[in-house]
Amino acid sequence: MELTKRTFALPPSTVSRFEQEVESGNRDEIVTQRIEDYLETRRIGALREEIAEGCREMWDVYRDTAREWESEDDRLLRSVE
Repeated sequence: MELTKRTFALPPSTVSRFEQEVESGNRDEIVTQRIEDYLETRRIGALREEIAEGCREMWDVYRDTAREWESEDDRLLRSVE
C-alpha cells in the first residue's frame, strides 16, 4: 500500500494515550481505519439526507397523482358495489 505522510496537530494528551495504547507498528493502520470509518459515516449520512430530500420532493408528485386519480377510483369503486 502506498503511503502519504502528513503532519497534524493533536492535543498532547491524545497523542500520549494513543502511543501508550497502540504499538508503533500498528498506528498507521489504526489511524487509517478511523479516518475511513469517519468518511464512511459522513458518506452514509449525506446519502441518507439525499434520500430524505428526494422523498420530500416526490411527496408533492404522489399527492398530485392521487388527486388526479381520485375521481376515477371513486367511479370504479361505485361500479363494483
